[in-house]
Amino acid sequence: MPVLTLLTSIYICIVDVRSHRIPNWSLLPLALSLAVDSSAPSFKMLTLTLTVLWSVGLLFGVGMGDIKLLSLLLLLQGSQILDFRYLLNACLVASVTIFFKLLMGSGLRGEVALAPTILIPFLLGYLGYLGF
Repeated sequence: MPVLTLLTSIYICIVDVRSHRIPNWSLLPLALSLAVDSSAPSFKMLTLTLTVLWSVGLLFGVGMGDIKLLSLLLLLQGSQILDFRYLLNACLVASVTIFFKLLMGSGLRGEVALAPTILIPFLLGYLGYLGF
């Protein structure tokens, strides 16, 4: 299933970069491929994390596609998403994304595609490239 996970993630990233939207139907194949080897955290940790995630998303106006994508990853691969290495690498990818946005003259205003920031560190860990 790693191939389906990889292909679906690449598709989601491309669509998000182009349109700043993550189609709901694209999350289904990702969920099916990740459900095969789920590594969810404890129920308490999952509940707390999802509550904070949705609250911050609603409060700061983060796109709901990004929130749904993160929720899906938390539900099915939460142990990896809550790992410090994932968070560190997500910050690194976000920094590179912002750098390229500034380099292209877009400035910091407007929409930023978050799917690559969410999925690239996840895929590197999930596929075993970061030693998770």
